[in-house]
Amino acid sequence: MSIHEKTDSHCEAIDWFFDFISPFAYIQHKQLEKKNPPLSINYRPILFAGLLKHWSHRGPAEIPEKRTMTYQYCHWYAEKEGIPYRTPPSHPFNPLSLLRLSVSQNNAPQIVSSIFDAIWGKGLDMLEPQNWNHLTRQLGIANPLDQITQQWVKDELKQNTENAIEMGLFGVPTISVKGKLFWGCDMTDMALAHLKDPCIFDSAEYRRLENLPVAQSRVSSKTETTDDETRT
Repeated sequence: MSIHEKTDSHCEAIDWFFDFISPFAYIQHKQLEKKNPPLSINYRPILFAGLLKHWSHRGPAEIPEKRTMTYQYCHWYAEKEGIPYRTPPSHPFNPLSLLRLSVSQNNAPQIVSSIFDAIWGKGLDMLEPQNWNHLTRQLGIANPLDQITQQWVKDELKQNTENAIEMGLFGVPTISVKGKLFWGCDMTDMALAHLKDPCIFDSAEYRRLENLPVAQSRVSSKTETTDDETRT
């Protein structure tokens, strides 16, 4: 049985927000695949660039020193965890057609997995027509260019991204469990702990941390800032 099949009627699903551009999303995808019993997942592809624009952030690949560190860390971590991993020939790339391809196929688990594996498992440049054609043929997707240009596909991806922003998402990957957000592949187990016990973070200390006062602000909310984490 795969991760994506519901084991029983009481198996509560998590919402998983991702963008194929993110190596951390690929790593978390592989983490979730290993979980036993299998999880029920609602896949929510979003455009990471839309989050960056909304929050006036720069992604890790847009900061030269951080870019190198991010690629090397992901390679090291995947190797340590036994995850097949190869960074594609160039990054960042435009993930829009791949996101729309997933949406056009109703984000079927095998579609999401195959796209991730092609990019980050095999290290393929999916903007190359031969790689795109091979993948879509392998998945049995007829007329893929027609599929991804359907208006409903474009609208759904846009709506997913807008919904994510309204929920407070600022990066990918993010797991939503009963509306509580967990950002980054290093929060996978924390998210699943909340899935198992929704009251686990209800203590006075967790509530204090949710409302911790700001002692000093370096910049105003309208000034461009940079994301100081590497989990996007």
